[in-house]
Amino acid sequence: MDIVWKIEKLNRRESDGYITAANVKVYADDGIGNNFIELACSWPNGEMLTPYEQLTKNQVLNWVFASCNRQSVENSLTCQISKTTKIVSGLPWA
Repeated sequence: MDIVWKIEKLNRRESDGYITAANVKVYADDGIGNNFIELACSWPNGEMLTPYEQLTKNQVLNWVFASCNRQSVENSLTCQISKTTKIVSGLPWA
C-alpha cells in the first residue's frame, strides 16, 4: 500500500508569518483501488514557531503528524480501500 501525505495549503499570520493551519490530502493506493482523505490541522495561536521563510515540507508534515493520529488516518484509508469492491476482468478458460 502506497500512502502519500501532501500539503495543499498553509495559512499564516501576516504580522509574523507563523503558520496557523495546514490543509492536507492523504492518498492511498494498493495498485487496484485508491482513495484519499482531506485533513485540516490548525494551530490558531501560531504555536509552530518557525518563520515562514525557514519552513521545510518535512517540518510541516511532522507538525501535521503530531496534530493528528497519523496511524489512525492511514489505517482508515487502508480499511476503506480493502472494503471497496474490486472489479477484475478475464476469462476462466484463458
